Amino acid sequence: MNKDVELEILADKTQNFVGADVESLCREAAILALRKDITAKQVSMKNFNEALKKVKSSITPEDIKKYEEIEDEYLRTARGAAIRDKEMINYMG
Repeated sequence: MNKDVELEILADKTQNFVGADVESLCREAAILALRKDITAKQVSMKNFNEALKKVKSSITPEDIKKYEEIEDEYLRTARGAAIRDKEMINYMG
């Protein structure tokens, strides 16, 4: 990886990427670097930016919404169970 690669910027640009998406992005950036120079030893930020035009997140906004709904439901259920457990302990105590 070249010194010009800014990991914080890449992290922001790949926020909804899953592991396989990140792997695809890195692979595409490496291929682009090699196409420009077959002896390339490093991948530049320019390569990553070009790769980001081709590689997109496999998670859709609908998927994210669904996962957030699952999380909300889980938290409501977990809180309810915790409250019931606490009430039971107070009742028995």
